[in-house]
Amino acid sequence: MSVQQAAGRRVLLLFGGAAIAVGFLVGSFVGGISAERGASVVVFGLVALPTGSLAVGVYAALLGLAFVGTLFASVRFAARFDDERVE
Repeated sequence: MSVQQAAGRRVLLLFGGAAIAVGFLVGSFVGGISAERGASVVVFGLVALPTGSLAVGVYAALLGLAFVGTLFASVRFAARFDDERVE
């Protein structure tokens, strides 16, 4: 692994962490506003989520983590095949 790859990974991890943190903050804001409107929201028809700022913030952060994790796993998978073609 070259120094440039290590620096690139660090940047992507920082970007992913920032995206998850922003998701939590926006989710907390939306949850705080929606807490006045109802008791709970059913997510994907499976789970009833209370409409509090912390609950919606955690849900948004977990959703962001799943999205960013899937994106990073896809890039890593594709890069592996790219590296095999070069060698």
